[in-house]
Amino acid sequence: MAARYPDSRGHRSHGYQTITQVLGGGAFAFVAVVAYWILALTLANHMNSDLVPPDKAAATKSAM
Repeated sequence: MAARYPDSRGHRSHGYQTITQVLGGGAFAFVAVVAYWILALTLANHMNSDLVPPDKAAATKSAM
């Protein structure tokens, strides 16, 4: 059990692991945001084709 902690003070060195985790988290967040933008723009393009023409929209308005 003595070889459990690699440095002489009895603590694990987490410096490199922490930097790696922060960079990995940042890269994941960046990819997630870009994927969301692509999905949102794709859905917006598909929604525009489903709009009702103005002459048909006027016929469905209520008399109030």
